[in-house]
Amino acid sequence: MKLVLFDIDGTLLWTDGAGRRAIQRALVDEAGTAGPIDRYRFDGKTDPQIVQDLLSLAGHAGAENATVIQAVCRRYVDHLRTELERPAQATRLMAGIADLLAALEPHEARRRALVASSRATSPRGPS
Repeated sequence: MKLVLFDIDGTLLWTDGAGRRAIQRALVDEAGTAGPIDRYRFDGKTDPQIVQDLLSLAGHAGAENATVIQAVCRRYVDHLRTELERPAQATRLMAGIADLLAALEPHEARRRALVASSRATSPRGPS
């Protein structure tokens, strides 16, 4: 079996900052700080890595604590859902993605997966 993996935000979709706003709220809710989030680059990193980095940069005692990081990531998913459901939210498919996914469709031997945070989700739901 061959597996084709995709990142989501900035690769498949443009969410106009929804992820950054959601992770900032989650960090403040769970850890009391979002660290230097305004100048921090998210690209190429998993959500747990982003959380750990921002907590570490803020000097937070929970930066190396898996329980704290997981709590922030769980809260982030809730806030992201809220952000994406806002009426003014501008989420769009990136150029060429519809054609790419259509081209992969006939290859049933290949499984597609969306990679977000530290988990993979197939187009049909969690595996």
